[in-house]
Amino acid sequence: MMLLARMRGSQSESRDSVDPAWHREGIGEALLRADLASADRDGFSCSLEAPTADVARYHPRRGFREVAETDVPKSGVHVWLVRGESRPS
Repeated sequence: MMLLARMRGSQSESRDSVDPAWHREGIGEALLRADLASADRDGFSCSLEAPTADVARYHPRRGFREVAETDVPKSGVHVWLVRGESRPS
């Protein structure tokens, strides 16, 4: 599951995920590119919760940087938080 949160004043979210059977087909890249273009156009910065280290390592090539790694309280879930800044056109 990929979570893209756009932040500026009020917060909105876009949740995209790709069925594992379709991984490595460019679908996630296309979804992310569309979400980032929309955020850039609207002047939002973006953050992602990466559910695995592999997913966290995927995003720096797309302008994101890791800002935290944490356990979600009382859930047993570990996430990496990555953030990208708006890229004005």
